[in-house]
Amino acid sequence: MASIKQISERISYKQHEGFSTVVISPRLDDRKQLLLTFWVFAWTFSGLLFIAQLFLDYPVEMKRMIVAFLVFWLYYEYRIGYVWLWRRKGVELLKIEEGRLIYKRSVRTYGKAYEYYIDNIKEFGLAEIKPGFSNVLADSFWVIGGERLRFLYQDREVRFGVQLSEEEAEKLRKFLNEKFVEELKRLKEKSSEN
Repeated sequence: MASIKQISERISYKQHEGFSTVVISPRLDDRKQLLLTFWVFAWTFSGLLFIAQLFLDYPVEMKRMIVAFLVFWLYYEYRIGYVWLWRRKGVELLKIEEGRLIYKRSVRTYGKAYEYYIDNIKEFGLAEIKPGFSNVLADSFWVIGGERLRFLYQDREVRFGVQLSEEEAEKLRKFLNEKFVEELKRLKEKSSEN
């Protein structure tokens, strides 16, 4: 049985019989996780205070404004709650088997897996990070974004590797390139045997 090996502190892989798996952890350092937890708590508490206001004797117009605010609040409660859960229990999973790359962004066991045939993957490499506000925001610990690796699949760009450092992204790119080449060689050998 193969053991788990580290590519970096956040990236590990395991070579199985006939396939490889890679796990990318979105974990934060303890200080950032504590700040994110405090933010979730404060946002939830403020929303509960507004919900309590619905039961007080206010004019109808005021209650409509509170309901409108609560719709906004609920949307961002979901968003920040999902980020908090992702940072605590989420992972990015990659599996290379039978000529396919299977990618899943998962919180515990929930998430959708996407299949990409390796021979249809083009321009695999590091994602270009342009300077600007949106990229600074995507790199923030309170959002899920800032993917560092990319490839084209059927003329559509696919990105993964959420908020990896440049060094981690480069190590993972090299590792995956090697695995893609190995998998394509294995498939050619298998097809020549048939």
